[in-house]
Amino acid sequence: ILVWKAGNSGIGRAAATSHTASMTADYTLYREAFREGGFIEVQDSDDLADYVRAFSARKLPRGNRIGLLTTSGGSGVLMADCCDDAGLVLPPFQSGTLDRLRDIMPAFSTFANPADLTAQLSGQYALFNQGLGIVLDDASVDQVAIRYGAVEGGKSTQWAEGIAALSDRSEKPLLVSWGRPPDLAAESLQILEKHRVPWFVTPLRTARAAGVLSRFADKVASLRPANFARPVEAAP
Repeated sequence: ILVWKAGNSGIGRAAATSHTASMTADYTLYREAFREGGFIEVQDSDDLADYVRAFSARKLPRGNRIGLLTTSGGSGVLMADCCDDAGLVLPPFQSGTLDRLRDIMPAFSTFANPADLTAQLSGQYALFNQGLGIVLDDASVDQVAIRYGAVEGGKSTQWAEGIAALSDRSEKPLLVSWGRPPDLAAESLQILEKHRVPWFVTPLRTARAAGVLSRFADKVASLRPANFARPVEAAP
């Protein structure tokens, strides 16, 4: 359940009371209730759209570890900062993953997490997707977010089809930060939506959505019956 709670400040509560003739409680009470119950709080219409799209994939990460793959070092740093704020961790990739990436990627790529495959991959969407498949296979990460801003035109649909195929075979959430205006890539984005691959218009919104998936998955796990203490049985 996504919740957008208004009337959180003193003046906001006064306005709400005037508008609906209803009592309003302190925002802290609502916030703690949302957290305890596993509700997802949004702060803007952008959050609402992004989180609905993230959950539409019907996949939850098994932990809070995320792998980031970009062709822009700056985007990777921005996403890493936001992931940290959202409670996500960026573990080092496994040695086998690093070896496989080094075998196919430009020598001056950065293979740490976040991985920067550099702008030299411009137009080489198939090679980027090959690297994406390698990162998705890494057991050190629970979900993956990507940013590749150089694909457009007919190549963007082929890139989207490759992403969709990789997502279909993986149980991990795969989030896409789309690097072109959505109205110029409608066909490609329709491919992603058909395959329930969530896409976002900025790197930071991508990272925030990943954080929400992780927090919700953690809450779901904590509320599973196996995590509650069994009642003490009465003595015969």
